[in-house]
Amino acid sequence: MRAARAALKWSLERLAAESGVHRNTLSNFETSKFAGEAEKIAAARKALKSAGAIFIDDNDGAPGVALRRFRVWDRVKFRPQTRVRLSYDIAADEIGTVVAVERHPPKTGPTYRMMVQFGERPPIAYVFKFEYELVYPVVESLKEFIDSTGVSLIANRHFVAHPVPGVTPQIESNQAKIPPKWTR
Repeated sequence: MRAARAALKWSLERLAAESGVHRNTLSNFETSKFAGEAEKIAAARKALKSAGAIFIDDNDGAPGVALRRFRVWDRVKFRPQTRVRLSYDIAADEIGTVVAVERHPPKTGPTYRMMVQFGERPPIAYVFKFEYELVYPVVESLKEFIDSTGVSLIANRHFVAHPVPGVTPQIESNQAKIPPKWTR
């Protein structure tokens, strides 16, 4: 948990706010003062995973943490400590959409750049990924959707448009509202 927080540059207070678990409980778990309650550890882990942390469970006894690569359609905002947003007159809490991500491997070493569009403004061209934090990851598979929303079954002839983790999905049953390319 501590490694995931460090990778995301999150404080204990931030993890407590995002997970709904008290700060002292998280601190006691991280310092091995107690093993923690399973549901609270699961809530903290879910909050870290929704922010882009990937937990690597290795059978050889060497578990670790990595950050997932940003994807097109992810929703992001500038990190609080960045000054880049001031150059583009972006509010601290304004959320943008990733419209392009530098190919792998990037030209600039271990980090990569991406383009993000905030509202109706033109996209901000290729700012390094570490200037942003993930707000709502794009969901690319049914398993990811179920893990992030808790909705395991969608009734036949229903549709979920752009599911966003942390928000109750809106299930649409009116086929007239579904774009024609998705009704086949």
